[in-house]
Parts: sequence; structure tokens; C-alpha cells
Amino acid sequence: MPFLMPYYSTTNRFQEFHAVGLLAVWLLAGCAGYAASILYSVEVGEVLALARRSSPNGHALSTTQVAFEQLRLGLGTTACVLGMYGVVVFYDLHRQGLVVQHFWRTSGLRAKRGLFYAWYALRPRQQRWTLAAFAALTVLRIIVSRRLVTFDDSASYEFFVRDSLLTVSAYYPAPNNHIFSNTLSWLFYQVCQEYWWSMRVPVLLASTAATAYWFLGLLRCSNFRVAALTVMLCSLLELNLFLAAEGRGYALLFALSALGFFSALSLTDAEAPTPKRAWAGMAVAGIIGLYTVPTFAYFLVAAYSWLGFCWLCKGDLHRLVAGVLLGATTLVGAALLYAPLLLISGPGALFRNAYVKPLAVSTFFQRLPAYVWEVEGGLLGESRNGVLASVHLGSLAAGAVVIGFLALARAAQRGRLPAHQVAYVLRLGVPALWFVVMPYLLLVMQRVEAPSRTLAFKATFMFLLIGLELDWVLHQFGPRVRHLRTTLRLGIGLWAGVQLTQLYRSNELRLSYLRTPHLAAQWLLNQPAGPILAPNAPCYLPALRFYIHFEKPTSTLEIDDAPKPGTRYRYIINPPAPFSGALPHLHVGRDVNCEAMDIVSYW
Repeated sequence: MPFLMPYYSTTNRFQEFHAVGLLAVWLLAGCAGYAASILYSVEVGEVLALARRSSPNGHALSTTQVAFEQLRLGLGTTACVLGMYGVVVFYDLHRQGLVVQHFWRTSGLRAKRGLFYAWYALRPRQQRWTLAAFAALTVLRIIVSRRLVTFDDSASYEFFVRDSLLTVSAYYPAPNNHIFSNTLSWLFYQVCQEYWWSMRVPVLLASTAATAYWFLGLLRCSNFRVAALTVMLCSLLELNLFLAAEGRGYALLFALSALGFFSALSLTDAEAPTPKRAWAGMAVAGIIGLYTVPTFAYFLVAAYSWLGFCWLCKGDLHRLVAGVLLGATTLVGAALLYAPLLLISGPGALFRNAYVKPLAVSTFFQRLPAYVWEVEGGLLGESRNGVLASVHLGSLAAGAVVIGFLALARAAQRGRLPAHQVAYVLRLGVPALWFVVMPYLLLVMQRVEAPSRTLAFKATFMFLLIGLELDWVLHQFGPRVRHLRTTLRLGIGLWAGVQLTQLYRSNELRLSYLRTPHLAAQWLLNQPAGPILAPNAPCYLPALRFYIHFEKPTSTLEIDDAPKPGTRYRYIINPPAPFSGALPHLHVGRDVNCEAMDIVSYW
């Protein structure tokens, strides 16, 4: 097959292996240095306070204090040693005539020329249509971002972004902390404390960059029709529109999955004799992706298994060893970045939370078919609030897409397609199908049912298969079937309308739930100050705190989730049933003594 051909010389192998080793040293030095800079920027008292907050009953503070001093010294030393070693090795290789600097520079220039060459090769009419569609999509995303009710990102704003960088990097009360995404939001928050600016603007920028990169990358690997159909359909998906507004780390993963995918294609492409910066792309995408959301491991399993499969088929053990080195660098680099979190919140917060708790073997495999059916349907636009959700159109379409592409790949392998479509299907479609299927390998190994949004990156690959199939249909029947293009445009328009309707319905449902804490926050801000208690309301309390600061960023109101001994509470909040739309009941007393009060009587 074309993607399994031998492709580079022994000289390039030697030079490439040294470059990968040097890349690993510099990446690990950078990761250790960043983690050390976070720990050196704070005092031990702040670390102990955050450790107490993370685990008030189970953290040994004396051990944490000793470990804090040892960890930041170890990280700082590691960064310095690796950084100096990288400089020495680079100088030595340069002195011996292995011009690694030229190796990377020429690779970068070729990558830039290749990425934008396809754009400049488009006809002016195609460029105008693309820019107009991109502008319209950006306006739509801005509108959705402004209108979409706060939900998951409100907790990120309240608990992490409004706090210190140490809190963003090391506090992990739930998997809601997408650390790298929240770090970007924290930086924006230092400029302006307004919620939309600090939480929604970084996500919009990441989504815009991901859309542009996916389009240009696919344009370079295929043609205008495949790239346009793939990006347009995926961008109008309800889940994608939602994540482009408040997706936090998931929005970043769309961009990082593009970087990782095209890097993997370059590393296995017979026509790319020296894919130098592809190594850097794979490593950077992997480290930042894992540091953003640990579930990026599902993408990495697909990427590295594809690379290993191709290299084994070619008998390229040299590059396979380099790939193992790069994968190990990715894991170690992510572990170094997570070092402050592992110190303060503990490994259990990351590795033993409810989302990664394995199911019983019999239970998991019994529920697996229904889980796959639901996830794949959701990634093709099916929704519980959908227009036709009861008939599972998304799940049926996902099955039809995979079957249709297998038939197309078989025809390409037998030479029944035009040469350019054979190249698209085998060099682009086959890897895309691999990335659709292989993430389930890690799920099976874990025996978990991950939330569907953790696999949202797979949507792009599924729509890439659809784009290849539609390109074949238009090439085969477009000239002969009247109004085929018009019918296709109407179908896409109808599908986009369904997705927007579903997004509107989902937003209204969230609004009915969040209306109650919003009204409670407005009421509290207009009352005399006093201690506030909201017991046994873990889902309600973050929203209430958020809306207090949303209405009045300088507010100093504090709300306890459990009664404190000796505290006399003025307000006790009784939240209504979730999604009932009812108003909260606020018990107002004058210096109610919590110790002498039965909380349940006000619940």
C-alpha cells in the first residue's frame, strides 16, 4: 500500500535520531523548569493551605512541607542539568558536522510553505467563499459564546481562574480542572477579570485556530472539496458549537489532535523523506494535550499505535525505537508538569476519581455495545434533546459511514478509483478510520465508560470519512445527476438547522436549572451581610458562588457548604430539585445558632 513504502536514507536516519534525542532533552528540561517555577513562586504556607483544602482529613501536612522543599529542588536541578546537557550535546553535534540546527530550520520552512502553498493554489473564487464561510462561522461562535448559559466553565472560573496559578496547577477537586486551558484563562484574567473575556475568549481563539489548521492541513493532503466538507460539517455539529463556546480544554484538544494527526501522517508518508518537525509536533501535542485533559491519552493511543503499525510493516526498527523514545518523553514530560498536583492533591485525585473507576468485567462488556452506539451517534449530531433523537439517526449514520468507507477503501485498493482519490482514501482515510476505532482499545483496557465529550476529537475523523465519501459521490455522479449539488446543499443546511435547534433546546434546559442560583445570588447581594450556609448542595453551591461574583466581582460574600462550630448563620439556602425551574427557599434568621439547629428541618 502507498503508505507502507520505504522512504528515507541511512544518513537521514542517523541525523534524525540525534535530533529526536535532543528534542526529548529540551522538552523535559522545559517541563521540569515550568513546574519548578510554579513551586518557587509560592511560600510553603500557601502550599500547606491548598493541601489542607484539597484533603482536609487525609493529608499529612508535615510530609507535604518536606516533600515541597525536596520536589522544587529536584525539579529545578533537573531543569538546569538537562538544559545544560542539551546545550553541550547541540554544540558537540554541530562541531562534528551534524548540522541539527539546519535540520530543524529547513524542516520548518518546508512545513510552512507546504501548509500555505495549497491555500495560494486555490482559485480566487474558492478563497473568497472560504473566507466568507470562516467569517460567518466565527460570528456564529461569538453569538453562541455570548448567549450560551454558563455551565461547566463557571466552576473553572470560580475555583481556579479567580485564584492563584498554584491553585490552577495543583488543585484537583474534580476532573473539571483542565489545567493548561485554565492556565490560559488565568493569564487572560490578569488582564481583565470579566467572565466572558477570561473564560470564553481563549476558547474562541483556540477553536478558531483549530478550524483554520484542520482546513489547511486537509487542503494540503487532499482537495478543496474534501477539506471544506469535513471542516464545515464538523464545525456545525452541536457538540462542536458547544465546545467552541465553553469547551475549555476540549476546545484545545481539537487543535492538538490536528497537530498530532498531521505529524503522524508526515512520519509515515512515503513522499515525506525527512519529516523533521513532525517529531516535535507529536511530542508537543502529546505533552500539552495530557496536561490539558488526561483523556487525551485516547488520541495518543490511536496515534502511536498507527505509527507502530506502519513502522513494523515497513521493518523500520530504527524509527520505531525513536517513536518509543518520543512516547516515553511525552509521558515523562506530562508527569513533570503534573508534579505540583501530585504533591498537593495526591495521585488519587488524578488516577482514582469516579471517571476512571473500572467497571466489573461482565458489566462493562454487557454495556459496551450500547455505550459505543450512544457515543458514535452523539459525535454525528444525535442528542437527547434532538429533533429525532428517538430513532437514533446519528448512530445509524455512523454505522453507514464506516461501512461505506470500507467499501470505498476496498475499491481504492483494487484500483477502481481515480488515482487522486486512491491517494486520498489510502493515505488520509485509512488513518482517519484507525483514529475513529482505536481509542476504544484503551477504554477496554480501563473498563470505563468515559463521558462522550472526552472522545469529541473523534468527530473530525468521522466527518473526514464523510467528506471523502461525498467527494467520491460528486465525482462519480455530479456531472450526470441533475440537482445533485443543490440537494447536497439543502441536506447540509437542514442538518445544520437541526444542530442549532438541539443546541438551543439544551441551552434552555440548562437555563431552567441555573436560573435558581442566579436569582438567589441577586437576592443575597441586596440583603444585609451575614454568614451563609448551603448544606448538602455540591452541584448547586458552585453555581451560586459563581453568580455572586458574576453580578459583583468585588463581592466578599462567603458561603459554607457545611456548618462550622460556633458560627451563627443568618441565611440558610434550600435549593429546589434540579431542573425543576422552581425558586430556591431561603431561610432567613437573626443569628441562627447552627450548633443548636436541626439543618434537616430547613431542607
